[in-house]
Amino acid sequence: MKNLFKKISALVLTAIMVLSMCTAVFADGPSATITINNAGSGAKFDYVQVIVADTTEETGWRFADEAIKAKYLAAFGEKNAQTVIKKMIVLETGSYKNETIAAATTEQIETALENVLADNVIMNSAVKDASSPITVHAPGVYAIKGNESGYAYSAMAAYIAFKEYNATTGIPTELENKSINAKKTPTNIEKTSDDENKVVEIGRDVTYTVKGTVPYLPSTKNRFYKIKDTISGATYNVVKDENENKGKLAVTVKIGNTINTTKYVDIENGNSFTLNLDEYVPLANTYANQEITITYSAKVTDVHVGNEIKVGDGTNWNKPDYGSDEEDLYTGEIEILKTDDNKTEADRKHLKDAGFKVYKKDGAKTLYAKFDNTNKFNGWTDKIDEATEIKTGTDGKVKVEGLDLGTYWFKEVTAPEGYSLNTKDVSVTLELNDTNSSMVNNVRVANTTITTESAKMLDTKLSALPSTGGMGTYLFTIVGVVLMTCAAGVFFVSRRKANK
Repeated sequence: MKNLFKKISALVLTAIMVLSMCTAVFADGPSATITINNAGSGAKFDYVQVIVADTTEETGWRFADEAIKAKYLAAFGEKNAQTVIKKMIVLETGSYKNETIAAATTEQIETALENVLADNVIMNSAVKDASSPITVHAPGVYAIKGNESGYAYSAMAAYIAFKEYNATTGIPTELENKSINAKKTPTNIEKTSDDENKVVEIGRDVTYTVKGTVPYLPSTKNRFYKIKDTISGATYNVVKDENENKGKLAVTVKIGNTINTTKYVDIENGNSFTLNLDEYVPLANTYANQEITITYSAKVTDVHVGNEIKVGDGTNWNKPDYGSDEEDLYTGEIEILKTDDNKTEADRKHLKDAGFKVYKKDGAKTLYAKFDNTNKFNGWTDKIDEATEIKTGTDGKVKVEGLDLGTYWFKEVTAPEGYSLNTKDVSVTLELNDTNSSMVNNVRVANTTITTESAKMLDTKLSALPSTGGMGTYLFTIVGVVLMTCAAGVFFVSRRKANK
């Protein structure tokens, strides 16, 4: 009994030693690298094995799990998983034994890969944020998803083959490394206007330019490429001529050196449009990664213009696939304060109902400003009578908005009651403020903004005059009568002397 116990103990110890050796062998087993060319230095990759080796299957391969198998069967339109794998083998090697089997198409494979990589349940088991080259330890097919700031990657796949293997056990002793080329599209969209300082006046026409890159799309059946633009504080300059494009916006489209055309789009809800560019992402990806430039114009209607563009597939504008950008424009505002001319500034009285007209100089011409009923700029005129008179409130202030950079003059045309008109015009210059952050119209704006400028004008109180019929009038009358009497006396005396 004692000897039996020793033998069992020895067997158990031997088994433990064998298992320990196997663990070491498996840990140090064959490996291969997947090198991804054309990937940026900051690129990271998520990958999951979709096909694994299985000697019990006809082809020696099977799909890694049922969910992945379902994605491939749907993409290939097949019911048998081994048939799908055979087609993939034919695409890779040119044939499968002596069977006549059509090769898998690029469209089928890319569709299957996209569907696998888009499935969050499948990707829960994926290896995340790997760098290139990726190290793997088993033969088969790997689906790879690229992630890089400023780029959108198409789905990728790498086939890791046996280089050497044990013919008896089928266990690989060496794997082949793989090198694949990444297919990616820049998602950096740049939107600019022809007003470089980003300050305009209301009523000004602005031309917007958007630059991006035509994406490379996988060879799927549904190919979408759309651009959506939304604007506020401005209106698109639509066609006004009586033709088939009346009411539509003209958008010029340039792609590389081959496409230069104008498309006409409908305005949606008065403040947006969608530009359909599906024709420029054909199955052959003819224009992929070429620069695309679109331009269009709008008229400024308010003190702040917001303009946002998103590039994607049109199905979810909250998460555009190929980038987005914004362009903000602002207008300047000026406030003038009217007070009396008290020597002590703290004691100066703020005067209401002082009327002003605003003008600027354009070469030898003088242009006068017109404003709406909220004192927002509404155009220029060369006639002062057509200009809008703005008046100070009870606080002695009046503000005008919607102006461009430049120098403006305030001319007082109506004096407050009891005060004389100030004939010396006051000038104010609107200049650009370059700051990291500032407030414009109670909204914090980064980088470049324009601040409110202000000016002051003093008025002199009119001198007191004698009251009509008062003592001053009586005095002047008495003096006049005395002088007239004296003059008459002198006249009569001189006549008597002359008669004698």
